Amino acid sequence: MLTDEARREKQRLYMRGWNAKHPGYNTETMRRRRASPGYLAKEATNQRIRNANIRRGILVAYSGDPPKCAMCGYIDERALSIDHINGGGKRHIESFGDNQSYYRWLRDSAYPPGFQILCMNCQWIKRRENGENGKPIR
Repeated sequence: MLTDEARREKQRLYMRGWNAKHPGYNTETMRRRRASPGYLAKEATNQRIRNANIRRGILVAYSGDPPKCAMCGYIDERALSIDHINGGGKRHIESFGDNQSYYRWLRDSAYPPGFQILCMNCQWIKRRENGENGKPIR
């Protein structure tokens, strides 16, 4: 059985050879696809579905099925978010450039420890109590 790195290298070599034998194929194919009516709308819909599935997988991995807030047990997925247990999440997420890259990193890193699922109310309460929002506690 090949390791991940060996498998990737084998695929890279294969694709280099294939592309050398078929110059311009990918460029021309994508030009034709993009010109077809509805292609971009369909691709956008498919990307939203893929992103939602990745996010759902993260919520389930960190909080169980069905996903719920670690503090209050709230279960509406629209209001659940990923929280860095020790703070510093804003800087960490910004290092990825966007949320989808961050979500893919969590998934590809096999859901590393140090994260939890919180609803937005509990997220803001935690930020306020820990002084993470830059304002003093009253």
